[in-house]
Amino acid sequence: MSGAAPKSARNTTRAPRCARQPPPRRRDAPAPGLGGRGRVAASRALRYDPAANGARGTEGGEYCSPSLAPPSRGHKHYLGLAAWLGALLLGAALILAPPATAQSTTDYDDDNDGLIDVRNLAQLNAIRYDPNGNGDATNAEYASAFPSRVTSSSGRMGCPSGTCTGYELRADLSFDENGDGQMTATGDPTYWNSGSGWNPIGTIFTATFQGNGHTISHLYIRRSSPPQIGLFVTATNATIEGVGIVHADIEGGSAYTGAFGGSFQGSSSSITKCWSTGRVVGGLFTGGLVGRSDGAVRASWSSATVRTSSATIEAGGLVGWNLGTVTASYAVGRVSGAAVGGLIGRSHTTASVTDSYWDTGTSGQSTSAAGTGKTTRDLQRPTAYGSTGSIYANWNLNLDGVTGGDDPWHFGTSRQYPALKFTGRTTYRGPAWIEADHWNAPVAGEPVVAGLHTKTARALVTPAATITTCDGVANTDSRQA
Repeated sequence: MSGAAPKSARNTTRAPRCARQPPPRRRDAPAPGLGGRGRVAASRALRYDPAANGARGTEGGEYCSPSLAPPSRGHKHYLGLAAWLGALLLGAALILAPPATAQSTTDYDDDNDGLIDVRNLAQLNAIRYDPNGNGDATNAEYASAFPSRVTSSSGRMGCPSGTCTGYELRADLSFDENGDGQMTATGDPTYWNSGSGWNPIGTIFTATFQGNGHTISHLYIRRSSPPQIGLFVTATNATIEGVGIVHADIEGGSAYTGAFGGSFQGSSSSITKCWSTGRVVGGLFTGGLVGRSDGAVRASWSSATVRTSSATIEAGGLVGWNLGTVTASYAVGRVSGAAVGGLIGRSHTTASVTDSYWDTGTSGQSTSAAGTGKTTRDLQRPTAYGSTGSIYANWNLNLDGVTGGDDPWHFGTSRQYPALKFTGRTTYRGPAWIEADHWNAPVAGEPVVAGLHTKTARALVTPAATITTCDGVANTDSRQA
């Protein structure tokens, strides 16, 4: 026939043998393409290859992908071709895509001692949400203070095996935001709280708070409630070590006020190598260091001025009410009120005070519920622990439980009070001069005491040889509160 192509020119290529080849198109069928039987064939082929990737089907045969075999006569397999191109593009994208990176986290225990690092006041404040010290607080303010922290139990906060036991200071902290030496609403707004100042950490603290010889300065509080007032409200079987609260200006309520806290309860509580300076005013059982102590106070001192709000209330230069033990510690701050003691305000019959002293001259007190009164000269003259008979002969305490003394004290010259020393620090923490009220003025109605109420007079009490004072006035010995 004149319109027919020669038989030899026809396409005689057969598709490879595959199950269920589409039947040949009838002459009167619609033209091949995406409509008509072409669409039916594509859908029939897709049934054997639901992923559109040319894989084997499951209904008794193979689906012949257009990428593997020429299309059968009259069917172009557009759908399979599109799938092949899509797979190719997806593969290229996966190859070229950058590898996924894990979200970065911050290690808040970089020395792996199980104590969470505190480097600013926001982190100090956040401790109130985690009184057990295990770093598992979910409060939004805690999360803001410790951003990008590890929250999984296996590595929480960066502590070894996720086991945290408390907090530690890694820097000196100050509430005096503008550095003018005064606490005001405009200069120090963050923790001013409408004049009430710091809100004591209120939930019972039961963990470790390690200071590493650092200080918290200008702690300002004006609160009548809760009844326990200080850096902490109450601590139970807690460990506080190596922290100084300096330039404190604290006024509490009716009972239990101290720089570190109102009440430290539990026989396992301990305050070790701690010190306080400034001013503490409160009601029943007020102390320069702590209001009430059931546990151990060791190798600590206070030069804070302590004043009670009632003439019939007990207060002490170091501890207001002692129900535990006080060892190798002293107080030199002025204590005022009717029922007060230079070192201890009240001491329980089961309590003990060993090798601990108060300065009878600077405190204005000749008596104490416990402890031994000494003159300024007696306290400053020794320059070493000394031998038997020296007042400091038993002060080389074993604080870490390992055999032998830990040598916690530096005695300076014969005109200096003992100062605490810390590994890796070049300054010693001791009274540079006696702290009076926060603004260096006597309390109304009290006499001006030489060496106490004026800086000029204080310099006479301070050793003449090198001292860096608590308020930054340089004299001459690398010592500071």
